[in-house]
Amino acid sequence: DGREKVELTSPIEAIEYNMIGVQGNFFASYKLLDHYLSVEAGPVLQVNGKLDARQDKELWFVGNTNVNAIDIEKISTFNVNLALGLSGGMETVKFWAQYQYGLNNMLKGLEDEGLEEKDAGMSNLKGHMSMIAAGITMFL
Repeated sequence: DGREKVELTSPIEAIEYNMIGVQGNFFASYKLLDHYLSVEAGPVLQVNGKLDARQDKELWFVGNTNVNAIDIEKISTFNVNLALGLSGGMETVKFWAQYQYGLNNMLKGLEDEGLEEKDAGMSNLKGHMSMIAAGITMFL
């Protein structure tokens, strides 16, 4: 019949978001090797703002859904994480690393946004934060 099938595709690109927040750590520590090596664990309370999509990508679609990047900005602002860390070094300098896992669903704040009306696959969203952090502490 002379017709050609033309398929338009575009590369999938990440949508960049920014989020500002603060954390309060409430750790217990156990010395494994005097003051040279210790393990820490405890809850982390986090208060954060919304996910802020880059302005040039606010109207981009999220994955294969009918939801725009700006539609998923309102996440839970209060989160509770559990952290486990290790620190080591000398008396004046300590190196530390920690892993945090979010106990609550960060995406719960999106439940009232009506996303399932735009795309049926956007109901009952689950999102638990997972983060690795490291640093150096200097004692003066």
